[in-house]
This record gives sequence, structure tokens and C-alpha cells, in this order.
Amino acid sequence: MKKEESYGWHLPDKEFRTQQLISEGIHSLLGTQGNVERDLAIGLCENPEEEICIDIGGHIGIFAKDFSERFKHTIVFEPILEHYECILKNLEGVSPDKYEVHNVAIGGKNRDAEIYYADANTGQSRVLREDGLIFNYEKKKKDSINEDDMTKGNLIDIRITRLDDYIKENEPLNERLLVNNEKIGLIKIDVEGYEPDVLLGAREIIEHAKPLIMMELLDYGKIPGGYGQKTFWIMRQLGYNYITRSKKNFIFAHKSSKVQPSDRAMHEATKKADNYNETILLLLLNN
Repeated sequence: MKKEESYGWHLPDKEFRTQQLISEGIHSLLGTQGNVERDLAIGLCENPEEEICIDIGGHIGIFAKDFSERFKHTIVFEPILEHYECILKNLEGVSPDKYEVHNVAIGGKNRDAEIYYADANTGQSRVLREDGLIFNYEKKKKDSINEDDMTKGNLIDIRITRLDDYIKENEPLNERLLVNNEKIGLIKIDVEGYEPDVLLGAREIIEHAKPLIMMELLDYGKIPGGYGQKTFWIMRQLGYNYITRSKKNFIFAHKSSKVQPSDRAMHEATKKADNYNETILLLLLNN
């Protein structure tokens, strides 16, 4: 772990890109990252000071720090140990009753898996699916790990857990979220192409709490049959409307929410979800 000199953030030893984003204010205010996206999502919440935020894919805690200062309580999930340790250091100035950090990988099935731990830009670390595929940044699609990838990072073993199961098995979380029914205002998911799997493993808590959901979709839902279109399709099945986006971060609200979509957003969401359905039908016809 190292300390970024200009603003004091703790980073993984091999991190470069996040350090650059923070110190040069690329796409964000100097000293931070993603402030526009966070402000947009938090601004759509009814009453953050009385709500819980769940941050899945915490990285080093830049989002989590802001969340923990503005929400009643923030629950962070981050599977990579070095990232988890950075989060704990970066949140040291926040009251400990405002957050909790879990060194856990969240996904669609309880299973052993591997994470590709990227060099230089560790925020691009991502889970390998069961079929060995991984999101390819250059091609904006799912692809398999190759020898060139391994020169830019390494694989680490992890255990993936469904969020629904983890909440039920963790007594404090179960009591807080299911027994006492404390309101979840926002779920943020940033897992580098693994978003559909996280959603499928969190279906019960999403249907129970109906929070706002913000997800980074790197392919913008433009790739036929891609994970972005699959995400839109899943959100439709869960009764969610697409509301708006900031850069690559897409915000969804349940149809019962006070936050309602524009006609343009409805049209875009329908097109993306329908395109995924069409892709499924074409695959069935061709097999």
C-alpha cells in the first residue's frame, strides 16, 4: 500500500491510473473521483441521512467515503484484500458507526472463482465468469484471458457469494435489512462487466427494498447481446425503469418510486432490453 501525496488517499502499490485521476482532476474535482455521478445518484434519493447505501465493488473507497459521510450507514463489499485494506485506511476519518467493510466478492452464484487483478489501473480488476470469459476493454465485449493479459496483471482465487445469501447468513445485516427493515436508499454496483451476475444474486433484497440502483456499464448497452443489454433486460424483469446516466454510470429506479423516467429514457431502455431479447431468440434459432 502507498499514499498518494497530493490528497492523502491510500492506494495499492501497483496503482497508477487512479492516482492520476485524483491528482489531475480528470473527469472529476481535484482530489476525488466520480463526484458528478455520486451527486446525481444521491440527489435522487429521498432522504440519504436516514437511508443505507450498499457499495458493491468498493475498490479503494473513494465512493464509499463520500457515501459514508452522507448516508446514515454505508455497507461496502470489496473482494481484493489490498483494496479492502486501502478502504479501511481511507475511511479512518469517518465515524466507525457510519460504515462497515466486507472483504467479500458478490455475484450470482456461490462458487469458487478467479479475479483478474490488473496492473496500473487496479480499478479494472474483474471476475472471470464460470465459462472463463472476462470483459475485454479494447473490444468492449466478453473475451477469454490470454497470455498478453497475464503480462498486465495476475489471477487471484476468491469465493463468490450471492448478496441475498450473505445478508441472511450475516446476523447484523439480516437484522438491520430484513428484520428491522431499515431503508436502503441506493445500491451502487461497479464490478467491471459482472453487473448482471450481481443483480441475479441480489434479486430478493432488491425486490424487498426497491432502492435506487447505479451501475457502471462500460459498453453503454450498445453491444448486441452484451452485458449492458442484459443488465437492462434484468432491470426490466425486476420492475425497474432507467432514469438517467452520468458518463458510464446508469441509474435505475423501481416503477413504484417517486423518481420517474423521461420519455427519452423509457425509449432508450426499451430498445436496449428488446435488443437483448432479440439476441436470445436469434441464438435459440441458430442452435
